Amino acid sequence: MNWWILPLLVCGCGEGVEPSWSEQIGGGPVRTVEVGPDGAPVVLGPAYVAKYLPGGARAWIWPDAQLTEAALLDVAVASDGRTFVLASFSSEIDWGGGSLTSEGQPDLVIVELGPGGTAEAARHIASEGVGQRNVIAVDDDNIAWVVGSFSGVLDLGEGPASPDGGAGTFIAGVAADGDVVAVDVLGGGATIEDIAVDAAGGVYLAGTMEEQPVDFGDGWTLDSSYDAFVIGRDGDRRTAWAYPIPSGAGVSTHAAVTVAADDSVIAAGNDLVLKIGAGGERRWSFTVEPCDEEPCGILNDVAADDDGGAFAVGVEFTQGDEVDSSDNHMAVWRLDARGGCAWAWRGGPDYLRGVAVDPAGNAVAVSDEGTLLGFDR
Repeated sequence: MNWWILPLLVCGCGEGVEPSWSEQIGGGPVRTVEVGPDGAPVVLGPAYVAKYLPGGARAWIWPDAQLTEAALLDVAVASDGRTFVLASFSSEIDWGGGSLTSEGQPDLVIVELGPGGTAEAARHIASEGVGQRNVIAVDDDNIAWVVGSFSGVLDLGEGPASPDGGAGTFIAGVAADGDVVAVDVLGGGATIEDIAVDAAGGVYLAGTMEEQPVDFGDGWTLDSSYDAFVIGRDGDRRTAWAYPIPSGAGVSTHAAVTVAADDSVIAAGNDLVLKIGAGGERRWSFTVEPCDEEPCGILNDVAADDDGGAFAVGVEFTQGDEVDSSDNHMAVWRLDARGGCAWAWRGGPDYLRGVAVDPAGNAVAVSDEGTLLGFDR
């Protein structure tokens, strides 16, 4: 079963908006940013997680010493303010709640940081065959949902699983005591770039496809002529819908997904933002700067506000062999609840990696080189 993208709205954004604040935090390349219930941004860097006060002053940084034989993969902030860090490791490491030892292959661990940035617990997931592209989200029941790729046979505690073709995507729910309460396996050929969860147990994935059709389960298959996607899985752990995210440039750098206050889903990838209703119906789609024109806009992340709109971030660039990197500019597009563009902002050389919205509806974005930017709603 396939869904096809309907005609798109094209960028016609107003300008003149400037950031309400900015702070150069450095420490790049920065991976992403999340915002907790207190409105403070939490940034994931190459080997650290740091929390900043609104306005840019740093509140804490973790860990306080360099980790060896370990990699930080993703971060999520729970509704109670705790920070969940997904990492991999291949030795014995004390993550803060006691030493954990890898079982030979790089294993996954979920480290829980309290509001003050101190490690309080670690959930160890033995994960032979699991790749390094893994993402995490936390639901209201304190279930940490981890998604990633694997090859061979995977056994996370619910019995061994092996997809057709020897490689696939796993979705695992990990409870507070470390028990794996759910494991699902999808077909190979896709890289999951982002995950979001809703209050009803739905899990939403965004990513990119390789050169083959991808089977997302339950009769949902997307063709390889589209190189990015978003899928929705319901509370019964079944794939309920799947949408392609086409690329005007023929390339995809990232794909992202977020859940809005009305349980609709907003996804971004390539030069497209797509909104999908709670029942899987397409509501609107919007292209930023079409990549069959110059300059071109490429999206890296999207965050929903409580009015049904969104902030999308990425880079605006000019293609060609003679183009210098200084011709690439940070970019933010502010979309309203109907999919129209309220305004766009274009900054200096760099590109925006992540964006999150605080409880007041204001956005904070972070660049690859470590610039935090605040935007009022």
